[in-house]
Amino acid sequence: MKIEYFGHSCFVGETKAGTRFMFDPFNEKVGYPLPSVSVDVVFTSHDHFDHNAVNVVKGSPKVFKDAGKFEFNDLSIEGYPFNHDNNGGKDRGKVVAFKITADGISIAHMGDLGEIPSKESLKPYENVDLILIPVGGFYTIGPDEVMKIVDMIKPKQIVPMHYKMSDNEFPIKTLNEFLAAWKYSVNKINSSKYEILHGNKEKELVVMKAVFEK
Repeated sequence: MKIEYFGHSCFVGETKAGTRFMFDPFNEKVGYPLPSVSVDVVFTSHDHFDHNAVNVVKGSPKVFKDAGKFEFNDLSIEGYPFNHDNNGGKDRGKVVAFKITADGISIAHMGDLGEIPSKESLKPYENVDLILIPVGGFYTIGPDEVMKIVDMIKPKQIVPMHYKMSDNEFPIKTLNEFLAAWKYSVNKINSSKYEILHGNKEKELVVMKAVFEK
């Protein structure tokens, strides 16, 4: 399975059979070039403008935004609800974290996760091949919480997202601030594209570039 990073929390994936899926498209308010590409299916973790801008996506994709178990083409889909804050969802509501399995590979997108969930609620994500997780804090979990979750579920690889880039005024941490707290191996791939393979080492951080970064 291949993925491409469009910035913020937006990724596009493609299976060997050619099914293209997108996580959390954003609109112009975010300040980055829009993810205006064609996909077959879109997953939105919650209804905030920087995660649910399905209108910018080309084509007529199927949209998933609710928790549950689904099938779409060659994708097996699981969505589980979590809180957008550490106050039981009272401040910012809920998010749905989607786990996608195809080609024998599992990938999880944690949306705007704002809490450290219980170990029991994280069981579906244990040993996932790749987890896309927010690291910027303020609206979501930050570096310390990320480390605790990684230690609980032991994913093969981790891709950081939802951190401050240029042309963005969100009060969140930068990638370098997160990297300063990271204690496991780091693989900076210098590309917006990445292929997820079997047999990767446990707890390796894969730092991707967004499509608009030089």
